[in-house]
Amino acid sequence: MFFRSLADSGIPAAILTAFLDSRRVEIARTGDYTILALFSVGTSKGKWGSLLETLFEFKRLYDREALVIEALPDLASKFPDRYGTLTLKQLSDEMHAAMRELKLPALLQEACDVTPDPAMTPAATYQRLVREGTEKVKLTEIAGRIPAVMLVPYPPGIPIRMPGERLGDASSPTIRFLLGLEEFSKRFPGFEREVHGIELDSHGEFWIRSVIETPVTSTQPRPKPRTRPSSRASKKRI
Repeated sequence: MFFRSLADSGIPAAILTAFLDSRRVEIARTGDYTILALFSVGTSKGKWGSLLETLFEFKRLYDREALVIEALPDLASKFPDRYGTLTLKQLSDEMHAAMRELKLPALLQEACDVTPDPAMTPAATYQRLVREGTEKVKLTEIAGRIPAVMLVPYPPGIPIRMPGERLGDASSPTIRFLLGLEEFSKRFPGFEREVHGIELDSHGEFWIRSVIETPVTSTQPRPKPRTRPSSRASKKRI
């Protein structure tokens, strides 16, 4: 279903989607290297012709190594230090290399294949959430904790953890995948990966709302120690 290895070169779909969006071409879904455009029965030849023309425009800019400021002027003006001198091809190559290095497609598949460890029911977790029984935890410190929210990376829009399912240790595929997404988002501002349940701070750090676990204390009184019955036989009255 997902790539386990990537080719030496490629154009990440996020760049193409950003380009199409800047030309007011709406894309329904964006994967790592795929896009989905929906056509209804009422779509005219002119509308899908506009899509094809925009795709050819992207190819022309890519082939002649146009600057990002020409292809994506809003992005370059918002992050001039990062993209001001890059070409569209250089940006594509850098992002593709990062996805290969971080192994995001392969880690996503591994995270989806992990057997869940339900520590609480979703209903009980929700009660903790609404009764202030949760706290925000930094992603680098989330190992072994119980998320209070659903974790849904997009793409593909499939939950990798439900509320109440305990996360594994720091080497688990789920945490490694989320750390990879965090690193990717830091390297490419403006292309931050969307993950439902993740809160992003001003420094690009990921935070997850998690259940506050407290040691269970018994409220029942301790039983009294048993005493041996008296060995004396009761005297019978004559």
